[in-house]
Amino acid sequence: MTTELNDLLGLPLDTQLDLDPAVPSTVDQRPREEYVQLAWSENPEILTAEQAIRKAQAGVTAAKSSYLPDITAYARQSYQDGVPFLVRNFGTFGVNLDWDVFDFGKRRAAVRERVAQLEQAQENLRRVKESVAAGIERSYNKVERTKHLVEVATEMVRLRQENERLAQNQLAQGVVLVSERRQATAATYKAQADYLQASLGYLLAWAELERQVGRTPGF
Repeated sequence: MTTELNDLLGLPLDTQLDLDPAVPSTVDQRPREEYVQLAWSENPEILTAEQAIRKAQAGVTAAKSSYLPDITAYARQSYQDGVPFLVRNFGTFGVNLDWDVFDFGKRRAAVRERVAQLEQAQENLRRVKESVAAGIERSYNKVERTKHLVEVATEMVRLRQENERLAQNQLAQGVVLVSERRQATAATYKAQADYLQASLGYLLAWAELERQVGRTPGF
């Protein structure tokens, strides 16, 4: 298992790892609605879908702008000396207008295509938001369930430790056998292992919730 973990981390396979026992077993859990609002602003899929909408809106605007005529204003300063009775320096100005009267429906078709792309992008954003919200709902419920399991496991550890303490006292008084005291100790170890398993499930559920929001979970 250590070799596999080193391989995943990109470390030499024979690296010796020291496990950190101070990993927090609780996290800063926020209201469900706040996670949904955070996802709207941080989830990469939603941000990509919103960018697609902005791009489609720009396409619609560009397609509609083809209906506008191409107008160019100009001004010139001229000099002549071939006609004696005309002034040598004179200015001219005017406006050029270029517009296709008949385009055989090309502009209309282009606008319709861009509008269809915009509607498709808006529908995709709605679908992505619903998918992310559903994922947050599932992950949040999983966090709640695993948090309850941690609370139960914590209470079980406390009870097993108390039973072990009583068994130790009874062994000292000769009331119980050594085997019974060892059984109490084994039950304590099992309760502690169950607590660690429950804590791991809780932290993994929280990490999944953070991923749904669009953030990298950190402990």
